[in-house]
Amino acid sequence: MTYERNQTILIVDDTPTNLDVLANALINAGYQVAVALDGETALTQIDYKPPQLILLDVMMPGIDGFETCRRLKSNPKVWNIPIIFMTALSEAVNKSKGFSLGAVDYVTKPFEVEEVLARVNTHLKLYQLTTSLEEEVTNKTAELTVALEQLQSTQIQMMYGERMSLVGELSAGLAYEISNPINFISGNLGHVNNYFNQLLEFVDYYRETDLSHRSLSSQNSSQKIDQKFAESKLPTDSQLASNFDLDDLDFIRRDLPKILVSFQRGANKIQTLVSTLRSFSNSDQFGRKQESVNALLDNCLTLISHKLQHKTRSKTIRVIRSYQEDIPLIECYPAALSQSLMGIILVYITALEASFKEDALNQSSDILIKTECDSLGSVFIHISVCLDNIFSRDQLNKDALNFAPISLSNIPLDENLNERNTNSYDMSLLIANDVVVQKHGGCLRTIVQSGQTEVIFELKQILAEKSIASSGTIEPLEG
Repeated sequence: MTYERNQTILIVDDTPTNLDVLANALINAGYQVAVALDGETALTQIDYKPPQLILLDVMMPGIDGFETCRRLKSNPKVWNIPIIFMTALSEAVNKSKGFSLGAVDYVTKPFEVEEVLARVNTHLKLYQLTTSLEEEVTNKTAELTVALEQLQSTQIQMMYGERMSLVGELSAGLAYEISNPINFISGNLGHVNNYFNQLLEFVDYYRETDLSHRSLSSQNSSQKIDQKFAESKLPTDSQLASNFDLDDLDFIRRDLPKILVSFQRGANKIQTLVSTLRSFSNSDQFGRKQESVNALLDNCLTLISHKLQHKTRSKTIRVIRSYQEDIPLIECYPAALSQSLMGIILVYITALEASFKEDALNQSSDILIKTECDSLGSVFIHISVCLDNIFSRDQLNKDALNFAPISLSNIPLDENLNERNTNSYDMSLLIANDVVVQKHGGCLRTIVQSGQTEVIFELKQILAEKSIASSGTIEPLEG
């Protein structure tokens, strides 16, 4: 018969004779042996150097074998060490009690050495096998967990990449298409303004002077007027007289400056949109940049201003901003961070629109956005709305006093992300979490309290420079 070698067996018995017999037999069989005369000593030894198997006497002074076994099994460090009871008691109740406490076997006194060695060898092999299987299961579970995380992350990155690439392409294309006419308009606004100023001078002149009197003006004045006509290439007196009446002149004098101002405002607005689109479509290929979270949020709100113009059941969504003054700049990937911020805001808008359709007359239509920083080097973005059923409960903390970090494993992947449902809302959280945690080393948290959902972006403050702050309410923008 062969036995496992180089393994330690602890013998716990208050009878020296029993210790000698068992120790000699086990040593001769190739095992390492440790001994203890009572339960307390055994517990101390086991805690210091755990054996691979324990031979434990039932009847001992102080704490008996049953209590010693109970304490061992309650210790998470050594609970799985096999225990074989040694007893002279043959009653079934004692054997049953030993097994119920976690013992794997028992041997009776007086000992049969071969029987003891056989049982020891068997349970050591079982212990080795069990330990090996547990380790393998643990390792496989860890590998599967990592693989699942990688798979989910890959799927998210693919989805995120496809979506953001499409947005980027559309944004970049739109910016390019708009830039050409806008550049033309902007470049010629000065000339147009000069032409209109000249025209207005003549309009004023013709309003103040009757054409018949002007025809009899001095030769010197006529020459000056003719010279102006020639320089400006404007029509002659007779042409003007035939083309204009007083009503036309009143209209031009009153409305032309307003049209010109609107022209300039429209051009400025489109230029702002183009600039924002370019920033939003940037693929962050140049790495991190110094940015203001306030500016990033304002850019996002500019791009989705059309969503704020839409009315559902006579209710319009407002975005109320509360930006901390002089908030520090952060190093970030502006496009990725902007896209994740916009994703959360769009989820809120969609959820509010759905609540309006459900006749929630008392439902608040405000989205609150707040920025702040602390003294520990973190910048926070709070985005909240008065709804508590947006995200899956797995993503929200049960205790309103504690934040719940987003977990990849808790968010189910939704195959049909075109449908606006809870899972697709969660996907926006998942994308934001990937951007904040993986790309920026920050933290994304959610909290639900008193019917309000809040998503908090925590980003590390790196630079001491300050950004421009603004506060107020964003009303629906004029078309």
